[in-house]
Amino acid sequence: MHSPPSQGRAHSAVVGNQPARGSGRIRIILIVIGALPRYLLQERLVYAAMTSSVPAAAAWPVIGLMVLVVALRLRWFRSTPAERYLNATLVLIILPQLLREQAIQNFVAARSPLTATMLQQLSLCAILVSIVPFLCVISLLSGANPAIVRRKQILYCAAAGMLSLVMLLAGATARAEQVPLEVCGGWDGVLVGVAFSILPLVLAVRMATRCSAEFQQQDATLGERVMLGGIAASSAVIAATTSLAVGLAFLQELGLVESVAFRLRVNAGKDLWIAAAISAVAAAPPVKAAIGAFGYDATGRRWRRLRSLWESMAIAFPESMFPLEAASGTRRITTLRLHRGVVEIRDVLLRLRPYRGAVDSQILARFTAREGIPDRERGSAEAALQLAFALRDRIRVPETADQAPTAASASETLDDEVADLLRLARWWLAACRFVTAE
Repeated sequence: MHSPPSQGRAHSAVVGNQPARGSGRIRIILIVIGALPRYLLQERLVYAAMTSSVPAAAAWPVIGLMVLVVALRLRWFRSTPAERYLNATLVLIILPQLLREQAIQNFVAARSPLTATMLQQLSLCAILVSIVPFLCVISLLSGANPAIVRRKQILYCAAAGMLSLVMLLAGATARAEQVPLEVCGGWDGVLVGVAFSILPLVLAVRMATRCSAEFQQQDATLGERVMLGGIAASSAVIAATTSLAVGLAFLQELGLVESVAFRLRVNAGKDLWIAAAISAVAAAPPVKAAIGAFGYDATGRRWRRLRSLWESMAIAFPESMFPLEAASGTRRITTLRLHRGVVEIRDVLLRLRPYRGAVDSQILARFTAREGIPDRERGSAEAALQLAFALRDRIRVPETADQAPTAASASETLDDEVADLLRLARWWLAACRFVTAE
């Protein structure tokens, strides 16, 4: 950002005839301690164009990703009221980011009477409006009746409309001078800050409260806890930055601090990153669905680890396999498919039970030594070796009807069954190689 010619004159007036070596250092010190209010006021033309402190090279890719998230959610995630409210929030939070971009401001200013200052104030109003559906999302997730939430939405919309009107009325001076609110100053600027801060602070409190309640749930997964932590951090940032902006504007009018440059920098960039954080959280369902479609979710990963064991069982006992499912067009592994695979493997294990016996200790020692099996996994490795010998010996020894009955699995849930078989499958291929070589 290049300074206008008036900067040099203002700088000379303050610094005087100081040597050139120390002029830069003295200027920095004077700016830090707030001794250059006149200099800052002379930079109004520079500030006037600074409604976004995020470089366009960084802002536009972020906005593009936000648009992509909205498009994906509008296409595939709109079945519940909470999803529809969240989609509305995501659409609305993109609007203020566009209004802050200089390219958009130049385009609008060339074709309408709207100025950059007016677009800045309209972006603040759009942020307030975007909070309305987000508050409805939190209410629905808290268990509120959708009909009650719809009635609350009307009240939230009325509040956002009234606060927006207050901001536009109080921002008339800034619009007349065509400078940002932070540069214009005055108590009307403080009023704009107070009016803008009410709904964001309410949202931050509601977000933090809801995250705290969800975080304490015993069945919350690690991924869910990480997401909740991100939402809680976003609420803390919203509360901190909003309160700080209002507090500094108030202290500025009392003459206690000089915070124009700081507030301009923070206020011009924080909204984009907060919106990006909200969009990132909202992108979790599409990302999760995409991961599942390619078979890389938790169910798909477990199935791939079981697949080698399942294929061996299917080759040995094809009659124990269920009919194949119709192709789904994706690589997704459903919970039903995983459950079927577990049942098929268990059925073959029952049929191989008559052929399974204890493995000679010397053979087991050679196997564990060759494969470098740790002591904590020795039991599952021995079970895999027993199964591999049983599968080989089944061809040599005919099955008789008077074999001892087979004990049922001790697992009580599908997860327990899968975990049990995964321990067996870990050493299955190694056991097959060892038995083949024996």
